[in-house]
Amino acid sequence: MSENRFVTILIILVFVLSGFIGWHLLSPQGGDKEISINKQASILDSVQENTVNKEAKMISSRDSVSITIASDRSRIDYYERGTGIAFEVGLNGSLEKALSSTRLPNFLSTIWSPNKKEVISEFAAPGNLKSYSYYNYTTKKSSKLPSGIKSLAFSPSGDKVAYFKKESDGLFGLFVSAPDGSIPQRIVSTRIEDAKLFWPSKDAISLISTDESQRSSLFLVSMDGKFKKVISDKSLLSTTWRGDGDSVLVSYMSEDSQVLSIIDSAVGSEKVLGISADANECAWSSSESVVCRISKNSNGSSLDGGLYDINIQENSQAFIQGSVGAANGINEILVDPTNSYIIFTSARDGKIFSLKR
Repeated sequence: MSENRFVTILIILVFVLSGFIGWHLLSPQGGDKEISINKQASILDSVQENTVNKEAKMISSRDSVSITIASDRSRIDYYERGTGIAFEVGLNGSLEKALSSTRLPNFLSTIWSPNKKEVISEFAAPGNLKSYSYYNYTTKKSSKLPSGIKSLAFSPSGDKVAYFKKESDGLFGLFVSAPDGSIPQRIVSTRIEDAKLFWPSKDAISLISTDESQRSSLFLVSMDGKFKKVISDKSLLSTTWRGDGDSVLVSYMSEDSQVLSIIDSAVGSEKVLGISADANECAWSSSESVVCRISKNSNGSSLDGGLYDINIQENSQAFIQGSVGAANGINEILVDPTNSYIIFTSARDGKIFSLKR
C-alpha cells in the first residue's frame, strides 16, 4: 500500500513538473504575440481613420466656373455657370456668400485679373461668336471690349490685356490694351485664324494656333511682334504655365497615348514625364512639382484617376490620399499659395471640392 502511494505521488509530481515547464516555455512567447497583434491593429485603425478624414470636401454645390484664389488667399472666388452670379467661399468651405446679385444673360466664363479686383467676362454672341466685357469690383466701372475678339489674357501685372481679333483687311491681329479696352496697340498682324492666348511673362505672350486639321503649335510672341516656336504640330495640345513663365507643362496626343512633358521656354528643351495626363488637369504647386489628375501611366496601366504629386526633377509621382473624388474628371484645378489646399471642380457637375494636404 505504501508502495502504491509512492507511485501515485510520483505520477502527480511528473504531471505538475510537465505543466510548469510547458507554461514556462510557451507563455512568454504567446504573450508577446498577443501584444504585437494589438499594437498592429491600433496602428491600422489610426491609418484608416486618417484616410477617411482626408477625403476631398465639397465646398460648393453650385455648377461653378472660373474659380480663383481670392486676394486674401483664404477664399475661393468663382462664378455660377449660366447665371453669371459671383460667389466666394472659404478654402475649408466656410462662409459661402454671393458677391453679386445681377444675372448676366449669355454668360460663359470670366478671366480674373491677378489683383482679383478686375474681371473680363465672356458672353455668347449671335453667329457662334463671343463678346467680352470689363468690370472693376472696386470702382464699379464697366465697358465693352472691341467686337470680334477670339481670345484674351491679362498680363502678369494685371495692368494690361492681350487679345486676338479679326481685322478689317481680313487678317488677324494681336493687340495689347488697358483692361477696359482703351489705348489699344497692335503688336502684329498674322494669317493665323484661330489662337488661344496666355500671358506668362512681361516680355512674351503665349499663343496656341490650331489649323483646320486640328493640329496645334505653341508660340511665344515678343512685344515687338516676333514669333518663337516652342512646340509644333501636336494633336490636342494643352498648356499650364509656371508662375514665373520660365517653364510650361504641355500635353498632347502621340499615336494612341497622351504625353505629358515639361518645356523650358528659354532654351526649348522638352522633358517627357512617364505618365499620361492632360495639362488642363494639372496645377503647379512649386517650381519643381505639379499636382495632376492621372488615369494612366505611360505604359498604359490604368490608375484610379486620383490626384498625384509629380516631382519634375526626380520624375516621380506619389498618390495624394483622399483625392479619389477627382476620378470622374476635373474642369479646373488650383493649389493655394501656401500649398495647403488643392481646389478643383468636378467635370460632371461643376461642384467645387477642397482637399487639405
